[in-house]
Amino acid sequence: MKSTYLLVTVLIYLILLSNNVKAQWVDTGCPYGGYVYAIAVEEPRIFIGTDQGGVYLSSDNGTNWSQANNGLTWLGIKALAFSSSTLFAATSIAGIFRSTDYGANWTEVNSGLSVSFMNTLAVSGSSIYAGARLAVAGGGVFLSTNNGDNWTYIGLTQYEVYSLAISGNNIFAGTSGGVFLYTNNGTSWTAVNSGLTADEVYSLKFSNNNLYAGTSGGIFFSNDNGSNWTDISSATLVDKKVRSIAIYQSNIIVGTDGYGAYLSTNNGVTWEANNTGITTSTTAIYALTISSSKIYAGTLYRGAWERPLTDYVTDVESSFDKLPGNFRLAQNYPNPFNPSTKIEFSIPEASFVQLKVYDVLGNEVATLVDEEQNAGVYRTDFSGTRLTSGTYFYRLKAGNYVEIKKMVLLK
Repeated sequence: MKSTYLLVTVLIYLILLSNNVKAQWVDTGCPYGGYVYAIAVEEPRIFIGTDQGGVYLSSDNGTNWSQANNGLTWLGIKALAFSSSTLFAATSIAGIFRSTDYGANWTEVNSGLSVSFMNTLAVSGSSIYAGARLAVAGGGVFLSTNNGDNWTYIGLTQYEVYSLAISGNNIFAGTSGGVFLYTNNGTSWTAVNSGLTADEVYSLKFSNNNLYAGTSGGIFFSNDNGSNWTDISSATLVDKKVRSIAIYQSNIIVGTDGYGAYLSTNNGVTWEANNTGITTSTTAIYALTISSSKIYAGTLYRGAWERPLTDYVTDVESSFDKLPGNFRLAQNYPNPFNPSTKIEFSIPEASFVQLKVYDVLGNEVATLVDEEQNAGVYRTDFSGTRLTSGTYFYRLKAGNYVEIKKMVLLK
């Protein structure tokens, strides 16, 4: 009896230990390459761009690594981006290179570039945008519409361009002078900095039509294409440089300069350290990239790290102990509420689910769910911290099922 009890105890301990080990960052095993500024993933291939070792490639999801630098004349890599099956690498001094064979060979593609000091890349369809460092010849943004064969300067020469983000016809640039907007039909850039109190914008990320900016003074959020910004740093990030941003479902993960990673599950109302497993919490994280199953972090002098996306618990909690017999959207509770409330819904079969919140004019104010979900009962939190008192509507769409209910925010 005693031996059976001991065996059960050991098994429970091993299960708990296994779960604890899983829920943390793990070294990818990529050889040391100094600063890791860029990570691009097309599974099973993982490309890691470093400032001293060039590009490292794993063709088997991280089991084995090798350098992929043939044709590169400079090994300082600042950005990596796919355009279809073509991979582009932006370097810190030697301009831009292109590989059509997954890194086996690289070709310089600098025709039309007046600046060879590069920071960032962004791709939208057949358009490739490159953001330059501020040098003697200026900084700014360049555009190629022929797979990098030629580049055209499209402005912002007086700024260092740290980051680029694209949504439809809108191109956003994070610069040394804030955020600028350019449209495909426009001829110039427009500053969109209302509410943005930090000049240097290192990272930009879109999620569900919301734009997030990582800056020298924390992280900011805009739901109107940058016309207005709200500081969502809380007390945790307000004095930290946010170098990178990744968003998975309702999770926002940010990489900071010297303070590791932080996680928010409520759009920045609160933040918590997200560094378990990384060598030290003082690590600087300059790159965050999400694949279909993992999140990757590129650090300064501590290599590249990874963890499964299943480690990140979404705002939406599901219960599968009993499967519902029909679609149902419950009344939020509490109602009226201040500042947060819970919304529960049921789906009897796997469906693509959207749960959105609207104001009385029909303007969308929040997207709580926008993904495929299995049959089950789900519960999600909605925070009205940044909304005014009034009546709001929440709408569930799952397959062909649609239901709308009313809720009241009282502050």
